[in-house]
Amino acid sequence: MGDYYSILGVSKTASEKEIKKAYRAKAKEHHPDKGGNETVFKEISSAYETLGDKNKRAEYDTPKREFGGFGGAGAESGFGGFGGFGGFDVRTNKQGQHLVINVKMTLEDIFKGDKKTFKYHRHVECEPCHGKGGTNFAKCTRCNGRGEVIHQVQMGPNVFQQVTSCSKCEGLGETPTTECGTCNGKGVKTKEDTIESDFPMGITNGAELHMSGKGHAIKNGQYGDLIIRIVEESHKDYIRVGNDLHIKCKLPYTTMVLGGDTVVPTIEGGKIKVKVVEGSEIGKVLRIPSKGLPIMSKKNRGSMVIELDIDIPSKISKEERELLEKIKEIHSDAK
Repeated sequence: MGDYYSILGVSKTASEKEIKKAYRAKAKEHHPDKGGNETVFKEISSAYETLGDKNKRAEYDTPKREFGGFGGAGAESGFGGFGGFGGFDVRTNKQGQHLVINVKMTLEDIFKGDKKTFKYHRHVECEPCHGKGGTNFAKCTRCNGRGEVIHQVQMGPNVFQQVTSCSKCEGLGETPTTECGTCNGKGVKTKEDTIESDFPMGITNGAELHMSGKGHAIKNGQYGDLIIRIVEESHKDYIRVGNDLHIKCKLPYTTMVLGGDTVVPTIEGGKIKVKVVEGSEIGKVLRIPSKGLPIMSKKNRGSMVIELDIDIPSKISKEERELLEKIKEIHSDAK
């Protein structure tokens, strides 16, 4: 049985609508009830059964990599040799480039989750020529319409046949006789696109969201993907460690020694009162549960981690100096 695309008389990039239209025309022409050839009609029906189904067509189009036997034994050994030689198929499905967009997010954005709409430029299929680069197609003269070429490859004492997509027609088996004036034969053009994406609460720095088919188009191929990469902006108060938020809290000497209360800002935008015990040392850590960032796909949150430090003023009043001198004197007398 021949190639399904050739049987229906369509190109390998034909749309579902084009395939359906071609099938109806061929089936009408070769239907046995109207004097047509039953064998040909069965081939047409088989071709449409595969190409008319998206999943079956994708499986049919998937390139196979085969390693043949040697000295013509491939057919008997099940390896599918080519004309008495071993062979391998290196045809690949063409896909446009993936696009990577960096999206900056503040810790506040990450805390509450966010929905962002942004514009970006990408290559899209040229509409006038449907991404084919031209019109009025003719059989490719290099591959004689097969869409592939065969090369003999010497590997040591063995000779293999390598099957690759034809570079002239790019695997289509046909080339346009009239170049598209809109895309100059490229099959794609640049367009500004708009996309909206949801960013879940607690998303991590460097996380990537993949959007299938939203990247660059390529002539006679599939669209690449759009990859949205999260870039977390630094914060004036917090340092993120996992889902915990670390903050340094500078306190007066008297609060560290005598104890007391202090107020610390929260990522929600409010403030909480924190108790500092008497005799706290520099570097002492206080952990406040459930005051950090949300943990993705979970209902709980990380902690707020508060590191205590002394706030040393650059200038003090005369009264403060006298009191500190008195404390210093008391400490000296105690030695």
